[in-house]
Amino acid sequence: MATLALLGLGAGCGGGGERSIGSSHARHEDGAIVLHLRTTDGRLVALEDQRGSGVLIVVLATYDGVSQAAMRPLGRFARHHQDVLVLGVLAQPDAATFAPLFEEAMSSPFAIAWDPDDDVSRGVSDLGPLEAVPSYYQVDAAGRIVDRHVGYLNEGDLERFME
Repeated sequence: MATLALLGLGAGCGGGGERSIGSSHARHEDGAIVLHLRTTDGRLVALEDQRGSGVLIVVLATYDGVSQAAMRPLGRFARHHQDVLVLGVLAQPDAATFAPLFEEAMSSPFAIAWDPDDDVSRGVSDLGPLEAVPSYYQVDAAGRIVDRHVGYLNEGDLERFME
């Protein structure tokens, strides 16, 4: 499995995105988010252990055509920006079953994971309410969400979002 990638993309890019940070959920004292995900190879990824590097988290669903289309620009981004941790997170029923199939079918160069507690899809994780998929989250080196984008991002918009 290639690079892990957490996707959080900015707004100002087409596709009905919105630029907003925060949620109704309480943040931790330092503002960093806590998120624990399981990858297809069985590893537990704790977002708080990724501090020191930028992270892009993208929340997807295997059955969603827009999520599937988002994989192409995300794959290119992950291959060209190996300094950014990219992680695809499935928010759907039975994500553990579908994650390895999706990762293989999409030839993902970054890890596809899921939240074992299903907090992401229920909108009660530190990512806040999930409005739609795909949703992108840009996480800074301190572990704080600095930007969010809801909806498809093409390659150019993704680059601008992560600047």
